[in-house]
Amino acid sequence: MKKICESIIIYMKNSRIVEKKLIKIKLIKREVQEDLI
Repeated sequence: MKKICESIIIYMKNSRIVEKKLIKIKLIKREVQEDLI
């Protein structure tokens, strides 16, 4: 049971990191698009 909880926590942390990366990529893309205009 404890292992499952630990793996869920790790998964949550990883997904949060991925989310932040995606947000950064979106922001960068938006900046690039504004530069092109």
